[in-house]
Amino acid sequence: MKNTRRVLIIEEDLDLAGILRQGLAEAGYEVDVACDGEEGLKMALARDADTIILDRKLPKLDGFSIIKSLRKKRVNTPVLILTAMEEFKDLKKAEIKADDCLTKPFRFDELLVRVNRLIAFESRRELRFFEAEDGRRERLEKVLS
Repeated sequence: MKNTRRVLIIEEDLDLAGILRQGLAEAGYEVDVACDGEEGLKMALARDADTIILDRKLPKLDGFSIIKSLRKKRVNTPVLILTAMEEFKDLKKAEIKADDCLTKPFRFDELLVRVNRLIAFESRRELRFFEAEDGRRERLEKVLS
């Protein structure tokens, strides 16, 4: 089991991405940043992130499309969507599989709590899968999702 947790930030706003990178690094995370959807999807598929912080509106490929692509390829990395308040209704209606949503503007401490919770939940789920390698994994996965 790895000691350092990795977060992938996919955010077009370079100032916000920089603030998030610095805060998460200070909290002990390794952080990668992508500034558009295509780069973000490539990084999400190529690197082993423990969670993804994903902006809803991105150049080249939007956040919803990234999530759909990841889930279609069976990448179940937890995703925290960042979105503007007026988009929240659209997010609730969308048939995507994001794990959490945070509306802009937000406080960094709230984002950090949510990231920690997503990673802790995923770690427990991985442990349960490991313990259930005797063929009960599929049933256990349905219970946990």
